[in-house]
Amino acid sequence: MSLEPTFHRMGRPVQPRLLVTAFASLFLALSISAAPRAFPLGQWGQLQIDVPEGWTAVTQGKEAAGGVALKVTPPKDVQLVLLMTPLPAPGNADDIDAAAQKATEENKVTLAKAAVESELPVRELESPDAHAFYVSATDKTVEKPSATQFKYVDQGAAAVGRLLVSFTILGNAQDGAERAQAREIVRTARQLFPGPPWITPGGGVAMAYPGKAWKLALNLAGYEIDPFQIVAGGKGVRVTGRNQATGMIVSAVLKDAHPGWTAVEHREDAWTTLQTESPMGREDVKRSERGPMALLEMRVPTFWGRAVNQQNVSAYLVRDGVWADVHLSKVNFKEEDRALFEKVLASVRIEE
Repeated sequence: MSLEPTFHRMGRPVQPRLLVTAFASLFLALSISAAPRAFPLGQWGQLQIDVPEGWTAVTQGKEAAGGVALKVTPPKDVQLVLLMTPLPAPGNADDIDAAAQKATEENKVTLAKAAVESELPVRELESPDAHAFYVSATDKTVEKPSATQFKYVDQGAAAVGRLLVSFTILGNAQDGAERAQAREIVRTARQLFPGPPWITPGGGVAMAYPGKAWKLALNLAGYEIDPFQIVAGGKGVRVTGRNQATGMIVSAVLKDAHPGWTAVEHREDAWTTLQTESPMGREDVKRSERGPMALLEMRVPTFWGRAVNQQNVSAYLVRDGVWADVHLSKVNFKEEDRALFEKVLASVRIEE
């Protein structure tokens, strides 16, 4: 097995699965002291891994799919390398978990072609922050193992927060302690929330879109802000914030604009879609423009027969082939709550 990581697309789950809990390996890995290392992923936050004492971890730049590849190695006298590539993934946690399973099944098919083993069971590694699936194989084509030709491989993918992390462990010791430690590094991986300049301590949020030099910015002081995520379908970026004290919820989405459409046209299209796909009662519907923003305001008095009195305001912008939808909502709305909406709307801007 040569030193070349393999990356896979996301998909849906494949059943059945074989759950293997390697207690001996985990005990061995946990007995070695490790220090956390965090690697920045821009607006997607950071990938943090526990690097054992004496090991090194470096980035290898950007891969074709946009991810930062990590190379983790034990002391230089050990022939082993761990390669990890974290990519933001669309959908919810279950979707990303399913994508990790699917990617591992694809790995299994590829590895089976050169494996000594007739069966390659799918194994799992799990922690509070990660759920990994992998296949272990012995490469029958490698007759003289070396620092660049490896006999043994563990390959799979892990769901880590909003990230899909592809990983490959290559080594020349079938039952070496370092192979178990490498698996433990994968098992304990975690996603950290983005910090400055993407989210500042004061609640400033900036969203980038691939290939664009500007950012959509807004101020959400006092909000609990979720990690940035890829919109389902893979063609968009979303961030959501919640203010527990006021009950306000704010989400912002960036997507490819319809060619030539203005913010007003995107608003009208969104309004038509809402009426068609979500035929609930709406009152006090208002459409207006404020500078570059096209606004759509409405109140939903009830939802599934329950009184909610939810106020909604959406602000639409178009810039450089991208459209933004900033949506604000609050249940149990009172007129004095309007200032909460205005405070957020006044902060929406494009930063070059």
